[in-house]
Amino acid sequence: IAERSGRSFPVELPDLPADPSQTLPKTAVVLIQGVSVCFLLFILWAAFASSIVVCHLFVSIADDTIYYWTFGTLIAALPTFILSFSLMVVVAKWLVIGQYKERIIQVYSTSYIRWWFMD
Repeated sequence: IAERSGRSFPVELPDLPADPSQTLPKTAVVLIQGVSVCFLLFILWAAFASSIVVCHLFVSIADDTIYYWTFGTLIAALPTFILSFSLMVVVAKWLVIGQYKERIIQVYSTSYIRWWFMD
């Protein structure tokens, strides 16, 4: 490595197939990204709502003390939020992208928008 100091390493990249998707106008990309952000906020809200429902069920089953209202709800809410949010992201990834394939993707193409949404 010391011998090659200051010189670039030879890099051989495989020839990747080009993506056949079409390039979108920039205004369409901005609108799609705005809708995507709203959808991601909805997924976040749905995961949060499911954890709130589980908390209320947990508190209604347990004793009605301040201990269960504070620590008991956190013990029930955090794993529920993490699990439900993770499952929603995995399902959204498979619905939006499917399986990733090695290929060259142009910026502002439909494949790029799908990759951006899941990234």
